[in-house]
Amino acid sequence: MRGLPSSGDDESATRSLVHVHPPCPDDGRQAVSRWHRRWNCVCSPRMRWTSWCLLCGWIVVSARGADDLTEGRALLEQRRYAEAQQAFEKAAATDPSNGEIFFQLGRLARMRPDWSTAVEQLEKAVQLQPENAAIQYEYGAACGLYANTLGFSLRAASWARKGRTALEKAVELAPDENKYRIGLVEFYRTAPSIVGGSMAKALEQANLVRQKDTLAGGLLLVSLYLQQKRFHDALDLARQVLDQHPDHPQALFRFGETAAHSREDTARGIAALERVLTLTPSSKGNHDAPPALIHWRLGQLRETEGDVEGARSAYRAALEHDPNLLGAATDLARLPPEKPRE
Repeated sequence: MRGLPSSGDDESATRSLVHVHPPCPDDGRQAVSRWHRRWNCVCSPRMRWTSWCLLCGWIVVSARGADDLTEGRALLEQRRYAEAQQAFEKAAATDPSNGEIFFQLGRLARMRPDWSTAVEQLEKAVQLQPENAAIQYEYGAACGLYANTLGFSLRAASWARKGRTALEKAVELAPDENKYRIGLVEFYRTAPSIVGGSMAKALEQANLVRQKDTLAGGLLLVSLYLQQKRFHDALDLARQVLDQHPDHPQALFRFGETAAHSREDTARGIAALERVLTLTPSSKGNHDAPPALIHWRLGQLRETEGDVEGARSAYRAALEHDPNLLGAATDLARLPPEKPRE
């Protein structure tokens, strides 16, 4: 049997040990070395090769999913919706843990609109990214719209409650984003109380919107006051908003509409609506009042002032823009018969 090295053999023994297991200069390298030795002991060469192939395959698949997602975003930006749908579906197949993919698929379903698919896809996105305010908002809005298609049923109530919860979560996650808060206001003002609707909560949220955006919040409050038939309060606030934003189309329209409801300050209401009609679409923005509504309210104001023929002309203009506008048709039919021309 071979004995232990003598003191004279220390140097050669040290050289042998260094050659087999070179010392690591720090703990990190020592840990890596220990892990590598254990891996080699536990795993056979075939297992190591299989694991390496799986890792490489996962990297390739993830890269393909990222490429499909990027392509889908670009196609969506170009409004090539069918092609974007295909790209996002491919991305979902290769990267099913990415919440944004299902978020985009849900948005596309909303555009079609296919509400059941929209809530299904957006629910997946919420499960994957519950702390994403944009996803919560889209999911909440889709749930509310889907509930509207289900009539008065337990399913409708269930989806409406899910929508309220998601919208409240979006506001909680991003309290400075007025878009989400406005969406919550719309839910509170339109939903029945059994699923969480509340005009008091709607007013509370609208006032918070107004603290950050006097125009959007003011217009939102005016519409809530009109819904409550608080015409005097609505007109006072609409006047304030118009004084602050004298050329904004929504401020002009909302003041004219409020004057028509209250039957006060009709001359300024007529001037405001006539001003809106002179604005070109490019200067109105993306949230213009439909021309049919402008002409209808203009007709009501002229009728209030006793200008029957002016009212008749405005009601007819409204129906030219929208033949299905029942209010304009009803008001036109109520006018006295047109006098025959001499």
